[in-house]
Amino acid sequence: MLNEIDSLRQNISRLITLLDRYRQQSREVTQQLAQTQATLAETHMALEQTRSERDALAAKIEEAQTQLNAILTQLPPALPTAPHTDSFQ
Repeated sequence: MLNEIDSLRQNISRLITLLDRYRQQSREVTQQLAQTQATLAETHMALEQTRSERDALAAKIEEAQTQLNAILTQLPPALPTAPHTDSFQ
């Protein structure tokens, strides 16, 4: 009978130890998850900012192309040029 009680006591002690370890690991994993979620949120914000900057630059490029085409249509046609001759032969 004493052996059975002692065995139960040891098993309960092991269970308490395992439970404490599990709780600590659970806290650590929960903390890591929170950090990962914060990093993910920061990454999403940076991505949105980068997309916004890309879109703004694309709009500026499109506007510049439109202005350049308007300028090019106002230029007189190019004069024919003589063929190039290399004088360094």
